[in-house]
Amino acid sequence: VSSSMDGIAWMRPDPAMPVYLEKTMVILAFLEHPVDCKALDHRQTELLFLVLPANNTEMAIIERKLWRLSMSAPFLAGLREQLTRRKLLDFVIAQEMTVFQQGPTP
Repeated sequence: VSSSMDGIAWMRPDPAMPVYLEKTMVILAFLEHPVDCKALDHRQTELLFLVLPANNTEMAIIERKLWRLSMSAPFLAGLREQLTRRKLLDFVIAQEMTVFQQGPTP
């Protein structure tokens, strides 16, 4: 199952035939050339997120977090910079902390 918006395709196993791994994995792929995934916004896809869950609960949490993060212009701009693995992980963590602030802010 997949969808594409703003140049990013979101992919996951079909809920009708779930495949669960021992540990949830999120795979981000940068395409060499944009692909037409018939997106509603008619934008060609240049990034792919593939979520391979350990269970339905983790799938729901990760999907919603990624969808919410994808509404953030700084998050999308950072993804498109094609950072190295470590810098990308640090960037995503920082974006999560910004978007999903816990408790009152000082």
